[in-house]
Amino acid sequence: MNRSLRFHDLFLNLAIACLLWSCAQVRGISGGEKDLNPPIVIRASPPNQSTNFSGNTITLTFDEYVQAGSLLQNLIISPPLTKTPRLNIKGKSIILTIPEELKASTTYVFQFGDGISDVNEANMLTEFAYVLSTGTAIDSLQVSGSVIEAWTGLPVKGMKAMLFDAAIRRDSIGQKPLYFSKTDASGAFVIPFLKSGEYRIELLEDLNNNFAFDAGEKLAFQYETLNPIDSTSKNLKFEASTPKPLPLFINDVYTDSSGFFAFTWPIWFDLPEVRMADSELKVIQLRKENSDTVYHWIEGKPVGKELMAFVEYPEMENDSLDLLFFARNNAPFADLLPIESKINYDQKFELFSRQKIADILQDNMVMLVDSIRTDPEITLHADSNKISVFYDWQENVSYKLIFASGGVFAQDKSTNDSLVYNVQFNKKADFGSLTWNFKETQMIGNVFILTDADGKTVFSSILDENLKLNIINLKPGNYTARVFRDDSTNMIWDPIDYQSLSLSEPISVYPDKIQVRANWEIVLEW
Repeated sequence: MNRSLRFHDLFLNLAIACLLWSCAQVRGISGGEKDLNPPIVIRASPPNQSTNFSGNTITLTFDEYVQAGSLLQNLIISPPLTKTPRLNIKGKSIILTIPEELKASTTYVFQFGDGISDVNEANMLTEFAYVLSTGTAIDSLQVSGSVIEAWTGLPVKGMKAMLFDAAIRRDSIGQKPLYFSKTDASGAFVIPFLKSGEYRIELLEDLNNNFAFDAGEKLAFQYETLNPIDSTSKNLKFEASTPKPLPLFINDVYTDSSGFFAFTWPIWFDLPEVRMADSELKVIQLRKENSDTVYHWIEGKPVGKELMAFVEYPEMENDSLDLLFFARNNAPFADLLPIESKINYDQKFELFSRQKIADILQDNMVMLVDSIRTDPEITLHADSNKISVFYDWQENVSYKLIFASGGVFAQDKSTNDSLVYNVQFNKKADFGSLTWNFKETQMIGNVFILTDADGKTVFSSILDENLKLNIINLKPGNYTARVFRDDSTNMIWDPIDYQSLSLSEPISVYPDKIQVRANWEIVLEW
């Protein structure tokens, strides 16, 4: 009886233990919190910031297993070595073997970039630096500063602040910095452990981590060299911008059989030279106002000829365009369309055609104002291929513009069929206005620009001695104001140019967003 009870108790205890073990296993399978921490260096041999170093091996031991597949690509040693160190991973340790004799009395900084991560979650160890000296002391000078993006005025995080030997030219191939660090969220940086000497400094966005400028990356630099022993190397201020891309080939070509073709060309560059393969044919070229689209029309008698155009520009490899066969349009000027579908009450009504307008006949054009015939002022702008209609537009009035047959003529004397346009325009109450008063006389001669929420420039003007601007007919919405010094006198803000080593044009951003409301006037001071 007692034996039976003991067996029963033993069985019961065993069942409970199995149940608890099973429950424990289920909890184990669900896992704990995901490891989000990078590996930590728990021991270094020799210790970080050691002096009188005379060996050739550095061992870093971490609190977990690590991987370093891209370490040698990320590793920057300052001052640089002539040979690449050898890398070995043993357990939780990384061993670097230096393949050459280090310079005497020199501080070496090993910056590992994004080259080390843990094995399980690939958490990256970032901005880790290991320092040692072959002399009796660690160099303790530093360079510090901050950077903002010139166009927005906001700090830039993650830019590399790099120091180069001042004797090495900027256009030297394959050079890497002697020292570098990265900017933090406030745009600030510090480059420590420096020795006295002449350096030049560059700040680079470096999206592909190759320590060299590539198209599309933000950049900043200063002309003057610096020495970290001087106070002028502290609290440096930089404005970063993305250099304008050089045109490499022609983009977005549009063409039709009327002898028209157009392509995209950066608005900040002079127009390229365009010529036909057949020297008897000429090209009329014009840039669309405030746009990067360039229009072209072929002059001559191209019927039966090979239509190929060559585009030439000094910084670009010559490009060629195959064009459609030139033929008369069966419906000339059917595409004579308003440039703006709806104009402001104080604007002129303008039309544009892909076919070149050679002449207009005023007698064949009339406008009906509330069904009453009137003769508006109509002008052909041959240099822009536009027809403009000037009139004192009034609200709640109906306007109908009629081009009778034979009113518009092409180069080959072909003309239009009857064309009718209903003129539509926005009312005064649909807009707001801004009045600006500027306090600083040094702003005289600078360019003021106002951009909308999409970054499109809606107004620009040179500030004269009155230091006052009145901007009307602004659509409701949010705007940003800027003032820049127009050194190139092109009315366009020019960012940094790495080829010519010219800095971006100095620019100031109004600190507040500007909200415009319909039928409101806002007065601001700057």
